[in-house]
Amino acid sequence: MSLSSTGDSIVLPWKGAPPAEVAQLVAEQPVPVSMLDVKYSAAELLTMAKQVADANPDTVASVGPNAMYDGLEIETASKVIGPGFAEGPAADPGDLPPIVSPVPFQVIGSADVVPTQRDKDASPFWGANLVKNGTSACSGGVSVKVGGVSGMTTAWHCGIGTWKSHGNNKVLGTVSKRNKTHVRRAPAVSRSASRIPAIPAHRPSPTWARRPQFVERPSRASSPVATSR
Repeated sequence: MSLSSTGDSIVLPWKGAPPAEVAQLVAEQPVPVSMLDVKYSAAELLTMAKQVADANPDTVASVGPNAMYDGLEIETASKVIGPGFAEGPAADPGDLPPIVSPVPFQVIGSADVVPTQRDKDASPFWGANLVKNGTSACSGGVSVKVGGVSGMTTAWHCGIGTWKSHGNNKVLGTVSKRNKTHVRRAPAVSRSASRIPAIPAHRPSPTWARRPQFVERPSRASSPVATSR
C-alpha cells in the first residue's frame, strides 16, 4: 500500500479482481482506499526475487517487490565475495555481468554483502539455527521484535535456561519459565520479510543445509516480524 499522490487516500495494489472479503474491508476503512490493478502478485514477485538473487550471486545484494508491484527493486553488491568467506576487492560495476531478471527492475543503490552463517549466529540474529543450553540442543526460530525489545523465538519444548548459538557460544537469551508465546530476549534487530537477500553459496552445488552461506541484511527493513510476549 501507499499514499496517493495527493496524500488524501490509500492506494492498494492488487492483481485481478479482489475477493469479496477484501472489497468489504476496503469499503469499511475510515479513509478512501482505491484498488490499483497490477500485473504481478506479491507471491509472484517474491518468487521472481529469489530467482534473481540465485541467478546473480555476485551482483545482487538484495532484491524485492517495488511499492507498486509492477517490478523489482535491487541493491547491487558493492564488493565481490569469494569462496570460503573471503572478500574480494571492490568491483567495478562495468566488470560485472548484467543482471538477469524475468521482470522489470530498478537499481536503487548498493550495499555491502556481510558474510555470516547460521551455525555461528550472532546479534542481530538470523535464526533457524542450532542452539544449545549446557548439553541440551534445540532449534532457533525467527528474529522477532516486541515493542523496543528484539530477540529470537524457539520451540516451547526447548525449555528454560540460558541458550547460546551452537557455533560460537553467543548468548541468545535466558528463559526463566516456559511460555508458548515467550520471546527469548536478546539485543537483536528484527529482519525484513519483504526482501530476499542475496545468498551466493559455495559452488558447485549450493544448498541451504550444510554449506556456509553469505547473507546480507537489506538496508530498508520494511516488514519487521513481531510476536506477542
